[in-house]
Amino acid sequence: MIVFIIVLLILSPLFYWRIRQKQIEKDYLNTLHHKLNNKNFFCYNNRKQVLSFIEENLIPQLSNKIELIKLEGRVPQSDYAQLPISKLLYRLQNYTKFPHLIKIRNGQVIDQSINNEFFNTFHQGKPTEHLLVKIETFFED
Repeated sequence: MIVFIIVLLILSPLFYWRIRQKQIEKDYLNTLHHKLNNKNFFCYNNRKQVLSFIEENLIPQLSNKIELIKLEGRVPQSDYAQLPISKLLYRLQNYTKFPHLIKIRNGQVIDQSINNEFFNTFHQGKPTEHLLVKIETFFED
């Protein structure tokens, strides 16, 4: 009996962790299908070199159908709960650095990095119109 209690005490945190992970995954999928479905996201980080350019020149020109996710270090700031957005960002398929575009259609995450185009625009002083067209084209259904 004592051996059973000791084994139970040792294994109970593992069972709890496993059950908690399943609940987190279920909540994420529920959020993906119900709260985030048909949403468009422009994701960027707080890199000092480009933050003011993004917030002053790019974001004001984005469509009001595009929502923002700003990474403060590793913590996403958005209008949604932090955990599902963190999972969303962690599971990006085409991540090659920020800025990044994400659209969710029928519970499926479709993503694209615009890092190269963004930094070409930023460093070479190109007009933002070309970058904005690329962003708008990505979000067209």
